[in-house]
Amino acid sequence: CPFSSRGAGVSLAEVGVAVRVGDRVRVIRAMDQLYASAIAQPIDEARGSVLLFLAVVAAAQLEAGTRKPLHRFQLEAARALDKARSTDQVVALAKKLGEEILGDLLEEKAPTDMLINRALNLVERNFGRHLTDEDVAQQLSLSTSHFRHLFKQATGQPFHQYLISLRLEKARVMLTEQGLPVSEVARTVGFQSPAHFSRAFQKRFGVAPNAIRTGVRASG
Repeated sequence: CPFSSRGAGVSLAEVGVAVRVGDRVRVIRAMDQLYASAIAQPIDEARGSVLLFLAVVAAAQLEAGTRKPLHRFQLEAARALDKARSTDQVVALAKKLGEEILGDLLEEKAPTDMLINRALNLVERNFGRHLTDEDVAQQLSLSTSHFRHLFKQATGQPFHQYLISLRLEKARVMLTEQGLPVSEVARTVGFQSPAHFSRAFQKRFGVAPNAIRTGVRASG
């Protein structure tokens, strides 16, 4: 599977989160996984992997409030891939379509990507704890100001904004997939106040966290 989370891999669920929070490093890594897998797959499976990836990206962008005409994009992508006659052509189309739908999230890799990747992994492991850009910069042996500049350059947003976005994305997964109490979710993802968490959650997703949890319980 091109979207295995084993080792340094990026799962499909992580692709959606990376797109919504603007994690360029993880998106680029997922694209690299897709290319490597597609070239080794039978052509029908390669087409399917590319379409699945594009569908996850489109869904994430829609949830983030994009105004792009994504339904038309997906139809045209499916038609183009159906005309491909080799896996090389499928991979070439994947790169073209990926650049079209992801835009600046696929900017050319910078020499600092390895450092930022380490930073993102630190955040991924510790997002529920008290974590500041000073803490991460120190672990990377960088000055805080230099780290702030590199992080915003790589992700397109300040560290604190990225951290809050990631916490809220993780919280939504906990609420929709596990139906945990809102206060427990708020504490787990790093919010000291359930009220602050609820306000931030509703601002990002347009719905109160308790409404999502209630919906999950009602459908269960």
